[in-house]
Amino acid sequence: MSRGNGEMFLRTVKWLRIIITTLLVFNAFQSIFIRVSGNNPDPMAIIRREGGILKNLYKKKQRVSGAVTEKVSFFTKKSINSEEKIKRHGILTLRPNAKGTVLICHGYTCNKFDITFLRTMFTNYNCLIFDFRAHGEENENQLCTLGKDEALDVIGAVEFVKNHSKLKFQKLFGYGFSMGAVSLIEAQAQKKLFDALILDCPFDSLETVISKELNDLRISVLGYHFNLPGKSIIKSLIFNFYTQPFIKTFTRAFGIDTSNINTRFELIKPLESIKKISIPCLFIHCKNDEKIPLKSVKKLFDKAKGFKNMWITNGRGHCDSFFFNPEKYKKVTNRFLQNVITKPFFRSKSQIIEDF
Repeated sequence: MSRGNGEMFLRTVKWLRIIITTLLVFNAFQSIFIRVSGNNPDPMAIIRREGGILKNLYKKKQRVSGAVTEKVSFFTKKSINSEEKIKRHGILTLRPNAKGTVLICHGYTCNKFDITFLRTMFTNYNCLIFDFRAHGEENENQLCTLGKDEALDVIGAVEFVKNHSKLKFQKLFGYGFSMGAVSLIEAQAQKKLFDALILDCPFDSLETVISKELNDLRISVLGYHFNLPGKSIIKSLIFNFYTQPFIKTFTRAFGIDTSNINTRFELIKPLESIKKISIPCLFIHCKNDEKIPLKSVKKLFDKAKGFKNMWITNGRGHCDSFFFNPEKYKKVTNRFLQNVITKPFFRSKSQIIEDF
């Protein structure tokens, strides 16, 4: 071994020892890690709490305010290179005189029950809400990939809609937040599925998300805060197939808790996929989002090919736009869909709207 290679090997061993020691300390004293961000409310926690109350309401078909709601199921491919199928479950709401159908896609660690309230946002449309793989019902032996293979779940849900006697001739729109928004981008880039997309807080690449969370992470000892050493090496270990199982414990420090969701981190890049999309898109993002920088969503907006609008809200954190101003959220999203149906966007310019 040459001297240069020997020195590189010793440096690598040194950093690995530091990282392993840090992980061991983290396991014993998780409170020493802090994130440099504001004390924003956690909308995802609110979503999950409300969803637990609703689980027992969908055991059979219901009729509420003229709408018929029922549990449904469909099958999707387990992976892009496999013909094996996995079963997904959903909640379908059919409304009389609906203008179209909205496929609603949840975020990481949520499930269909957690987000059933979102169907009240689209009262003039049929709505299908479903569980992504590794989430909700029948999640055993499944892997969440934070958008990559979830695109297959979106494709499976669309196939269900296209084969439904009451839905197949209607316009189809996709709505998703966070991982759900990314899954819609990835699915639409593979196949032409939707007439328009509403994308709330999508990320331009998972690497960007991980990098920001690592940069915001500090070690707190006796009231003193220190930068975390070896961030670049930690990031590479997160995406490494062999080291990923060991490093997942560490990701809890920056809000990606894989303890309840079997997760595999993939180098997914929606910024490349969005270039293949030419249908109308509405991007929504909170200017105070602590997980996904505003510039990331602006990059996606810039690369989208078709008519597009972007609404930058005063939401207090990740995916908080709806909770911060639900009335305006419903107005903006429904006006966008109505514009797509009547097609005035051909005469309009793409624009960014910002709350002040």
